[in-house]
Amino acid sequence: MIINWEKYTHELTDKEKKIVPRVIQGIVKRVSKRMIITNAQMCEQLTKEGHKISGPRLRKILNFIRSESIIRNIVASSDGYYIATTQKDLDDYRESINA
Repeated sequence: MIINWEKYTHELTDKEKKIVPRVIQGIVKRVSKRMIITNAQMCEQLTKEGHKISGPRLRKILNFIRSESIIRNIVASSDGYYIATTQKDLDDYRESINA
């Protein structure tokens, strides 16, 4: 949790944990940059399905999926999320988060 950002960075709620399988189901199809999806698109789709969620909380769910190694190689860019298929994509992502 980040101090002064607790509203956005607290641990997943039980309700959010129930959404994790649906997020996994959606992101697992996004293999390579060609299949990129934005945070807003994911939030919109989840909301249509009855899972109202904010952008920051969706990022927290994706962080959970990454940190628990549920899906490997999920990367994010200013264009959205996808599963990296090349070492260059992974290296670029790692560099961006370490900058």
